[in-house]
Amino acid sequence: MKNYEAISRFLAHERSGKPLFGLMGDANLAYLGHFIEQTDGRYIGMSIEDAVVLAADGYARFSGEVGMATVTFGPAITNAITALTEATRARTPLVLLTGDTPDVNEHYQRIDIAAVAALTGAAYERSYSGADAVKTIHKAVMRARARQQPVIVNIPYAQMNDEVDLPGLPDLSQPASVLGADSERVEDALGYLMSARRPLVLAGRGVISAGARDSVLRFARMIGAPVMTSLIAKDLFRGEPENLGIHGTLSNEVGVEYMGDADVVIAFGASLNNWQTDHYHLMEGKKVIQVDSCAEALGKYGPVDVAIQADVAAAVDALAGTLLEADPDADSRPAPKYVAALEDRPQREALDDYRSTSREDHIDVRDAAMRISTAISHDGQKQINQVSDIGMYFPSVVQHMVVDPGRWDFAGYFGAIGLAIPLGVGAAYADSSRPTVVWVGDGAAMHSLMEVSTAVRDGLPLVVVVLNDSCYGAEFYKLENFGSKGETSFVEWPSLSLIHISEPTR
Repeated sequence: MKNYEAISRFLAHERSGKPLFGLMGDANLAYLGHFIEQTDGRYIGMSIEDAVVLAADGYARFSGEVGMATVTFGPAITNAITALTEATRARTPLVLLTGDTPDVNEHYQRIDIAAVAALTGAAYERSYSGADAVKTIHKAVMRARARQQPVIVNIPYAQMNDEVDLPGLPDLSQPASVLGADSERVEDALGYLMSARRPLVLAGRGVISAGARDSVLRFARMIGAPVMTSLIAKDLFRGEPENLGIHGTLSNEVGVEYMGDADVVIAFGASLNNWQTDHYHLMEGKKVIQVDSCAEALGKYGPVDVAIQADVAAAVDALAGTLLEADPDADSRPAPKYVAALEDRPQREALDDYRSTSREDHIDVRDAAMRISTAISHDGQKQINQVSDIGMYFPSVVQHMVVDPGRWDFAGYFGAIGLAIPLGVGAAYADSSRPTVVWVGDGAAMHSLMEVSTAVRDGLPLVVVVLNDSCYGAEFYKLENFGSKGETSFVEWPSLSLIHISEPTR
């Protein structure tokens, strides 16, 4: 068979009903044409290349599967650079299929794909012959899953018509093995925790992906520590007496008080990035224990006293088991006074702990976030997905919205606005049985409103909430620092309230 047929058949098998997001061009049209016409594969065509990658990113984040995307060469790849960098910073397992231009002298669309991968932080794989193409894609999927990162696959255009056999390859559906915790490091960590005056437990995305919420909370109670979360794990412990909310620059007053006095912090599956730690200033003078399955995440943003590379669930079980061996009463000890006293501080969880500025011609975004998210937080018994863009509104909105941990994320790991709508489209494809709500500012919405058409085409339950202040909000305030008027950042958008999208035709 031709190489493009082999690629198509492999993708249909690997995807097995999962979406392949793409935009067709010379580098991929041969196998996409076959994939769409000759297999039962599920192809989702997008409007622009960055949205292709973002949709695959959103699908991966909300499904737990490897996302798959394909674009053509040259400008298609440069169009995807911001989205690829976002996915890399978010540690999203994703494969992007592309390819070198035809092998002719000075092809005007040629670009160094390996250099693009290096620029964005993605891994890179190249097929060196038609016979290697399917094996290279298979390797990329395995690599993306194992290392939780995007992988760019270069299948040169010249290889598409090579005669090949479809190779037999290992099953990609096998679950990843669980990485256990080193016993010596577990004991080192417990040594710090059991001698702590005011220990603190910080939970991140890794706790959610490992399904370890209850185990982490139990361990926190065993060592007499309150719990906080990273932004992405927001609301993980909502309603629990030990909960202090988000750790970092978005902390509430009670959380800030406790963070300042904590002497030992153990972070489970949290990166300890600049937002979580205020450029690591919040970790100064503290003993820091970090647990993460990714070796590169350990100590990335600052020094740690004990680094444990392990699956979060395995690590917390090892910590609890070792502690119980030394102290069988650890599971039934009453909470220390400083934890028990937290129940008298209800504002640590209050959604409405602010003074509203809403008036007849203006709605405070905090009011909007609280009321809308509370109203839509459950559709009957179904939890909803939520995705937020970033911008001036974001700190206000994120502290006053209700989310279901594991069913929310934000497009802000690279600091670019305008990525959330296609990311939300990908999230909706991950599970179209429940609504997906996207929060965007007006400037961010104008970047990617075109991809709402993709949701309409497939009848996805997508809700886009546009928080409109008719300007780029951060710039409004920053201009004043340089002696300019904030109004200079105002933009006359078309009325977003008048946009109407008709029902899809079938």
